Amino acid sequence: MISVFIILTATVAIGAGIEYRGSASWSGFKDVEVEGNYAYCAMVNGLLILDISDPAAPDSVGTLYIQGSPESIVKSGNYLYIASTWQGLTIVDIATPATPAIIATHDTPGTALQVFLKDSLVYVADNTGGMQIVNVSIPAAPDSNGAYYSGSPIWHLFVIDTLAIVGAGDYPIIINVADPANPALIGPTIPPNGASVLSSFALDSQAFIPENTVGLHIVNIADPALPAALGTYETPGIRLVDVYVRDSLIYLLEESQLKIINAGNPAVPFEIESFGVSGNSLDIADTLAFIAADWGLYIINIADPAAPVLAGQYDASPLQAQAICAGDSFVYVGEWDGNLTIFNAAAADNPQLIDSFSVSGSITDIVIRNGLAFLGLMNTTNSFQVLDLAAPAAPVSLGQCPSGNSEAIFIQDTLAYAAAYRDIHIINISDSTQPDTIGNYYGSDMNANDLYVVDTLIYIADGDGFLRILNASDPTNPVMIYSNFDPITTARIIAVKDDHAYIGYSGGAFKVLDVSDPTAPTEAADTDLYGFTPMDVIIRENVVYFIDYDSGLQVLNIGNPAEPELLDSYDIPGSIGGFFVDDSLIYVGGRDALTILSNPYASGVVYCGEANSDGSLNIGDPVFVINYIFKDGPAPVPLCRGEANGDSSLNIGDVVYVINYIFKDGPPPITPCCP
Repeated sequence: MISVFIILTATVAIGAGIEYRGSASWSGFKDVEVEGNYAYCAMVNGLLILDISDPAAPDSVGTLYIQGSPESIVKSGNYLYIASTWQGLTIVDIATPATPAIIATHDTPGTALQVFLKDSLVYVADNTGGMQIVNVSIPAAPDSNGAYYSGSPIWHLFVIDTLAIVGAGDYPIIINVADPANPALIGPTIPPNGASVLSSFALDSQAFIPENTVGLHIVNIADPALPAALGTYETPGIRLVDVYVRDSLIYLLEESQLKIINAGNPAVPFEIESFGVSGNSLDIADTLAFIAADWGLYIINIADPAAPVLAGQYDASPLQAQAICAGDSFVYVGEWDGNLTIFNAAAADNPQLIDSFSVSGSITDIVIRNGLAFLGLMNTTNSFQVLDLAAPAAPVSLGQCPSGNSEAIFIQDTLAYAAAYRDIHIINISDSTQPDTIGNYYGSDMNANDLYVVDTLIYIADGDGFLRILNASDPTNPVMIYSNFDPITTARIIAVKDDHAYIGYSGGAFKVLDVSDPTAPTEAADTDLYGFTPMDVIIRENVVYFIDYDSGLQVLNIGNPAEPELLDSYDIPGSIGGFFVDDSLIYVGGRDALTILSNPYASGVVYCGEANSDGSLNIGDPVFVINYIFKDGPAPVPLCRGEANGDSSLNIGDVVYVINYIFKDGPPPITPCCP
């Protein structure tokens, strides 16, 4: 076997690239900043602004998608400063809360995890990028002011006067920031115990350091060079998330409760009361505590510290998407808990949640054909189900049958195919009210993750590293015609087009096999996706789309299957469960949102100047254009693909431009050439 190992390179493609269009069903509150009647919430997918004038009924006022996935937020005047992980510092104008707008971003060398604002400086805990200090005296023009690198990742910080308490690795340190351009280490605040510290707070001359599984340390930092332990509130074995201090009261957010602690005597802090709640951060405003949690924002009345009560909440349940499909302006998201959640996406910029339909089990796959939805499920007896979508917003159950724990399904004509671990089930769906299993293949050593069907052949991605091919010309008795172990451990996904199988493996590998002879496939390409683990794949025209649960979307040109080329990528916040590609849009279902993206590659890849469509830019292309212009030869399809010099007209100038590029090291064809 001849192996060809390909390192992906960018190709000349048409369009402005994948862009965000809209999203819905946001969840995952990461941080909250409260001021006046508004709560400004950093969420997995961006910024949410809530009107909290009535704490019992918080109401959404405005949203802003931020691709970098916000982690932390602070406010000053009409501006928000947001730590947006790989996107760095994002600055948002909120003068009109209903229409927040990004006015600037500031790239940081690491991953922005937390921000703290003091005067006109934003201090950024930038993970491996250290502590970055950014001057925002002109919010629209942030500028680096200084930085401190500890040698360990910096996860959090708190600034008081000229001191920054910084979480570096597993213990916090004190840094002198009197000269922000030259921050200098003073020393540690507490001895390292080997447990992580995820937050800190300082008030007057005291620092409050919650150390995971150990306790909350109260430290005198009047002399920062010689910090002195005052007392510890012990929390053995408990994860500590965030802390806020006001007067003599400490509000300590633990993994499953908010504790209110009296620290009037720092040597002997004691619990006053607790309130059961899980969250990622907290903020205190007047008599209310605000807890940002995965499932929503919780508002707790703490007017009486001895009797905290829930004042209100904003619900944002995670979507838990595992599969997604779209049709007739509606998007159907299959969830782990058996909900089929339905969105109206007629306006892609503003998709609307309209209803959900509950089925037994966990939805793992969805296929829509001719007004019917076919569902693959796990953890239920009837794991193949058919729904009528005549009323798209109100599906009706038609029929169902057992098909094992279905990992994936495929529909072709009147047959459905289900991959279920050791089994491949073949189901007759000619009568959608009575689907019936008519054939089955059992492999004692098989671990079917995905399947793809072409005519009578079933291609199987096996989790134990095999590609298997079944001949199902007799659907009642499918026969294995090929099975081969691949040392790249787990084959997760598979799609087939034009005698080539495209297989995604765990660990970032993607292989192309020539299956023109299905009994003896040969390797056409072995492509490195740089750690991107493909979890789902879709092919449209000469483009293949991959998603990774954590890394987003990658798009490859497979015009030449032996040399797949990276066209585009798009990082999607949060975890991804499934996606779907149609003629103009890409729909991504994740744990924290439905996200809709533009799809400039829906019609395939067009190479500017490549007029004869042979997949290569060479002398044949200007000759093709000359024949078209002067000899009534055939036109490029589409016509715009012959355009090379950017003047939006196909003429002799394009011929000269391409010849200069090929033979005289002239500039490459100008993109885009087609709308």
